[in-house]
Amino acid sequence: MQYFEECDNNPIAVGKKTSSSSKNSEKNGAERKVGKMDEVCPRPYTLYGLCAFACIPKWHTFKDNYKNKKGFPEMCERIENIISSQQVEGAMVGLYNSNLTARLNNIAEHNDVTTNGKDIKSEMSDEELQAKLDEIRRKTEHITPIGFK
Repeated sequence: MQYFEECDNNPIAVGKKTSSSSKNSEKNGAERKVGKMDEVCPRPYTLYGLCAFACIPKWHTFKDNYKNKKGFPEMCERIENIISSQQVEGAMVGLYNSNLTARLNNIAEHNDVTTNGKDIKSEMSDEELQAKLDEIRRKTEHITPIGFK
């Protein structure tokens, strides 16, 4: 597909800060040189990039409009799999931001760190809860939120 070829043929130059100096120059009191060196990274495949490349306003609308056309859903699934695979594999080897890649691909760790899987139940009665809320209101009624007068 042309979009994937376009990405492969046009890597992204990422500016990295570098510093260099020689031992002789540091001994002579010369300052270190700080500069930028471009590192070339593969351009990640994205549905956003594909849509921009192919002049598709929104991927999901495009997909829904042609879902009954023979072979179209399978083609869309293959495109999505290629994009996800390239993103995830790139993140696994450190080319792409793993947090962003996980969000884009709906990959998330679901760790319950607060209740250990148990239902959340209030130990307070409704009356105790109402009393606590009233107490908080009394203690904070003089505070004006930032940006409000």
